[in-house]
Amino acid sequence: MKPIVTLEEMKEMEEEGRKNGLTEREMMLRAAEVVRNAYPFKGNVAIVCGSGNNAGDGYALATLLKEKNCQITLYLITDRFSLEGKYYFQKCQEMGIPYKYCQENTVFDSYDVIVDAIYGTGFHGTMPEFTKKIVKNMNDSGKPIVSIDINSGLNAENGLTDFCVKSSLTVAIENYKEGHFLNQAKDNRRSLAVGSIGLITKHHIELMEKEDIKKVIPNREEFSNKGTYGKSLLIGGSLSYSGAIKLANLSLSCLKVGSGLTTLAVPENIASAVAPFLLESTLYPLKEKEGKMKWEESSFRLLLTKATSIGIGMGWGEGEDYEKILTFLIKESEVPLIIDADGLNTLAKMEKSILKEAQAPIILTPHLMEFSRLSKISREEILQNPVEIAKSFAKEYNIILLLKGPTTIVTDGQDTIFVDQGSKGMATAGSGDVLTGIITGLCSYCLPTIKTVGAAAYLNGLAGLTAERKKGSLGMTAKDTIDALPEVLKEILGF
Repeated sequence: MKPIVTLEEMKEMEEEGRKNGLTEREMMLRAAEVVRNAYPFKGNVAIVCGSGNNAGDGYALATLLKEKNCQITLYLITDRFSLEGKYYFQKCQEMGIPYKYCQENTVFDSYDVIVDAIYGTGFHGTMPEFTKKIVKNMNDSGKPIVSIDINSGLNAENGLTDFCVKSSLTVAIENYKEGHFLNQAKDNRRSLAVGSIGLITKHHIELMEKEDIKKVIPNREEFSNKGTYGKSLLIGGSLSYSGAIKLANLSLSCLKVGSGLTTLAVPENIASAVAPFLLESTLYPLKEKEGKMKWEESSFRLLLTKATSIGIGMGWGEGEDYEKILTFLIKESEVPLIIDADGLNTLAKMEKSILKEAQAPIILTPHLMEFSRLSKISREEILQNPVEIAKSFAKEYNIILLLKGPTTIVTDGQDTIFVDQGSKGMATAGSGDVLTGIITGLCSYCLPTIKTVGAAAYLNGLAGLTAERKKGSLGMTAKDTIDALPEVLKEILGF
């Protein structure tokens, strides 16, 4: 896991650094060294500077690149400086580094690389029109852009922007920030690097990496059988939900991540449509009424004996018995219950306090609008502060929440994991079902913790990326992600 810090945590870390004798000037120089080491600078370099400490990082970088025999030109948005920024600007003058004040028609086409040192992580609100024109000229130049700490114009707390620098590389100073991953961040940077300036990290958010998957999924033993690796139960489908193949994919994704046995429970009137696509899973027809599952306690109580994890709600639509079914499973299940899709919409109409009556872990997997319906908080408000709102909800109801997005947030109200794997090609029907299948599959034989849920999201995203490389983002289907899972698992786990 790699740490991700909030701006408040970063301020505390910097303050502690000062107390330990690290000056602002030294921090600025170390930040410049991090940037210099993160990119192969050569030739003509334009460094575009604002008025704060981020500009100071840019001036300090100019002194280092001058020593590297790069041809540097400083472009100043303003004639204002921070105290330490002015020190490094004067150093630039002493070294004979030329500077110019930006004009609306300033172009950067003649440079090999442009450094963005306009705004740092403290930026909020709207970029002034003059600065916006300079940034547009930078973006339109077609040249590589290296942003110091964060792309100018991008909110470092939530990754939102109305206009910002589009970087080839963003170099985070000391630690990643939330805004490097959330919302629009990934659309505005091609790659991301991080380097330390010697501060002591304080954090409560972590970024999941490949190595972390090995700590979640146990080795396979020779002395084992299908029962050793759990029994996944998936409950979903309705007559109006015609995705028989998608339901089959749902169960297949459980098996592909190692679950020993998968049972798919669907209304009896669609069982015959789903059956031809179930090659390795078993089918459990449920009583139905008007194409929807019908509440019958004996059937659902029997189902509970067939599972070590349960996923529910996919392809449900709306049904009059669904609240009864969900209430029963929340209260009676002694194994992890993963609620997704229409199951979440059913839950949104119920008293959420029922979640506190659960005997086993509850995992909710909403996308933004589903979470808005669940939490009764507007989409716009969630976008502004997704991590804290997700944490608060998870803590209040004692559940694990997986909030889908460009970067997935997984939290139990105490700890939080970011998963930044995924691809544009996964924006297709059935991708959410595949993720639910993977979570249900892993939870059938692994501990149902946020690390297991994070691992499921990571595997899903990495399999999607692998599929996209083979199929292209336009030609992908959810099945392509499933097909890539064995390759991804073998690459990570070695078996």
